[in-house]
Amino acid sequence: MTKEIKSLTGLRGIAALWVVLLHFIYVVNFQTENLFLDAGNQFLKKGNLGVDMFFMLSAFVMCLAYQNVFNVRFSFKDIKDYLLKRFIRIYPAYIFWLLLAAFVYKKWSLKVIGVNLMLSQNFFDPNEFVINSVFWSLCAEWWMYMIFPFVFYFLKKANSKKNMSIVFVAFATLLGLYVLPNFNLYFIGNNGLVIKEYDNQFSIVYGINSMVRSLLCYLLGIALFFISINGRIGLDKLFGGTKSIYILLTSIILLSFFRNTEIFIIVCLALLIMSLYVNKDLENIFSKKIIYFLGLISYSLYLLHTTLRFIITVVVMKIFKIPVEAADLPSMLLALILVIPLAYLSYIYIENKTGVWLKAKLLVKPSEKNSPEKELSNIQGSI
Repeated sequence: MTKEIKSLTGLRGIAALWVVLLHFIYVVNFQTENLFLDAGNQFLKKGNLGVDMFFMLSAFVMCLAYQNVFNVRFSFKDIKDYLLKRFIRIYPAYIFWLLLAAFVYKKWSLKVIGVNLMLSQNFFDPNEFVINSVFWSLCAEWWMYMIFPFVFYFLKKANSKKNMSIVFVAFATLLGLYVLPNFNLYFIGNNGLVIKEYDNQFSIVYGINSMVRSLLCYLLGIALFFISINGRIGLDKLFGGTKSIYILLTSIILLSFFRNTEIFIIVCLALLIMSLYVNKDLENIFSKKIIYFLGLISYSLYLLHTTLRFIITVVVMKIFKIPVEAADLPSMLLALILVIPLAYLSYIYIENKTGVWLKAKLLVKPSEKNSPEKELSNIQGSI
């Protein structure tokens, strides 16, 4: 039975907080001659890589949870139970915050809501079908859930034949992430397939390209798992001790202050995940209580933060009768104060209580109470 690795949960919390800071504070097209201000803005911009980290972590942790399920062979019941658990994990909180966002942003079209409820919005015109821009990653991850058992099984078979083949997969995914921003975007419009030129930004949040981005990160996460459990590669010698964790964390922070360093940060994030796994029994900054707490609420934190910011901005504008520019700073500060308490309430009452009720109704049998899925449920969420 696999025990939860608290430091990986904590890493999710830091990634979620990084994304929140990106959406709350980062200034688009920021122009300044002050190198320190520009570096700070670049650090915030790199928060988009928090989503790539979520994808890698999700794949890595699901490998831990399901390595003995999707192993030599698996049945239709295994797939059904797995997808039901994934549904119970992400849909209650997603539906709540989706419907609230639809009300707030006045996007009540049944067609738009239907596409978002089916988590298919990434395939369609973002100007018409996006209710909340951050929900793109939920769509991407749901589709990754559906193919995960088959990808895991295939890579496990490939890894059992040649030890270095999985290392090749890891390098291939990194290369794919590096070149992906150079391609045009593809999505379905009212008149069929739309091809749109892209501005070569590393963050791709809609279109078929966004699904490719998530797939590459998932493949990398699965590859990291097989590399981590391969005793012949010698990760214990390379990453043994918490020193490697802090070296990688420092490298990520420093790289984030500079432009065009995204692929190097992803490499460091990948190595950090492996380092945390290798040192899973050692106390480190990511397993501290406050960081672990952020990891527990990270899914709700991600889901609600942009809607909360919008609501507060509108309320401040109406109460004080000021334009959006004047309301931006006070609304941002108030949102930063409220976002974690609200995420905690969402985690307790929507994720946990609703999830427990649904499991009791749809899934859980007495023999499943101590399953690996239950043990790892806190770090298998979706962002």
